[in-house]
Parts: sequence; structure tokens; C-alpha cells
Amino acid sequence: MTDRGRGGPIGEGNLIGLVRKAHAQDLIGETQVADVPGRREPGTGEINYPAIARTLKEIGYEGTVAMEAWASGVGELALERFRSAFTL
Repeated sequence: MTDRGRGGPIGEGNLIGLVRKAHAQDLIGETQVADVPGRREPGTGEINYPAIARTLKEIGYEGTVAMEAWASGVGELALERFRSAFTL
């Protein structure tokens, strides 16, 4: 499992490289999404989730992408931001 909210700029640095390396080693079972800082929905922090989504598509990832975040405001808006970041 990769956890993009906890493995973000604070701990791992290059998220694209981390995703590629984890996939190459067959280590991704689920991808959990929360932006940094604050564990909010995509678009509220430092992580470029559309780039993560493109990379997941490029490597052929077909597993679960789950939002594990607090809504920064209205829940429906948080879900729309999540969908927008991961709809290619």
C-alpha cells in the first residue's frame, strides 16, 4: 500500500519515483490519497495529484485509489476535487 498523504514531501520527496519503484517491486496494493499538509482532499496542499494519476495510469496500476482525507469544507466539493485529480 502506498499512502500519499504520509509519504509526501515530508518523508519521501520524489513521489513519482516512489510510485514507479513501488510498482516495479509489486508493492502497491492500494493507493490512499490525502494532501499535505493537513490530510485534506487533492488540490489543498503540495502534492500534484494529476501527475500521480498520470503515473499510475502509465505504469498500468489497476488497484484501488481511495481518498483518506478530511474535507476542507463541503464534502461534495472534496469529492469533486478527488474525482477531478484522478479522472484522466
